[in-house]
Amino acid sequence: MPKMKTHQGAAGRFAVRKNGKLKRRRAGHNHMLEKKTPKQKRRLNAETDVTRTDEKKLTHSDSDGQLPTSQPEMVQ
Repeated sequence: MPKMKTHQGAAGRFAVRKNGKLKRRRAGHNHMLEKKTPKQKRRLNAETDVTRTDEKKLTHSDSDGQLPTSQPEMVQ
């Protein structure tokens, strides 16, 4: 059985903190920043944790909190 490979799209978007939780960037801090207040831009610039329900979708139950891996195609 080949090794499970990490999904590179998820690897670039999420990182595992020391306590095992996943951290992510907040949405909405890429464009149209002129109309947003400085307070809103500061808040959007901060990183945050992924919610527990989304974290269950992103991690494998058998991989100790690792980032998701893509399923290898079986070639026979």
